[in-house]
Amino acid sequence: MTIDYTHDGVASTIKASPREALKKYSRKEVALHEIPKDCWLVIDGKVYDVTKWVPKHPGGSLIHVRAEQDSTYLFNSYHPLYVWKLLGQYCVGEIDASDEDLSMTNVEYLDTVKEPFYLALKERVEAYFHRNKVNPRVHSHLFIKSAVILALYLFFYYLIFFQVQNPIISSIYAIAFGYISAHIVMNIMHDGNHGAYST
Repeated sequence: MTIDYTHDGVASTIKASPREALKKYSRKEVALHEIPKDCWLVIDGKVYDVTKWVPKHPGGSLIHVRAEQDSTYLFNSYHPLYVWKLLGQYCVGEIDASDEDLSMTNVEYLDTVKEPFYLALKERVEAYFHRNKVNPRVHSHLFIKSAVILALYLFFYYLIFFQVQNPIISSIYAIAFGYISAHIVMNIMHDGNHGAYST
């Protein structure tokens, strides 16, 4: 089976190998390969030996965060479509569905390359960024948002510890301080973790 898509205006094709042609691995066999120097990933039920790619991975050590576990959703959320074409060369087999240890395969999902809505959506989003010459990993809004959040964080910190003596007002400021602290995690660290904060 093949599926066509475009990247940077260039038409490409993803080739999906027939499942029956792949070697089957049990959960325990895959679990033997969980370190950076011997790293296997499970994506859409297929097993990939990405050991040679680990040192070159642009996302650094994130590639082996879920080594030997199901990495489907993690992979799909981080990577553009053209990466699937690169991934194919590392495929060594698939998870044995008859394996009694279902701790890895207890989530059912459609094979991504057979899911037209997901592919169409991802392709259109990537095309939008390309067409409008927008870098999806860097935007001035991110830095403005970060400056505002950090300024509020320092402001409430200063009020709580150096200005206000009233316990009731201090408590209100402490709640605001906690709220702003959560924004550092959700709006700065989270964006950075997804590679969307800067190059």
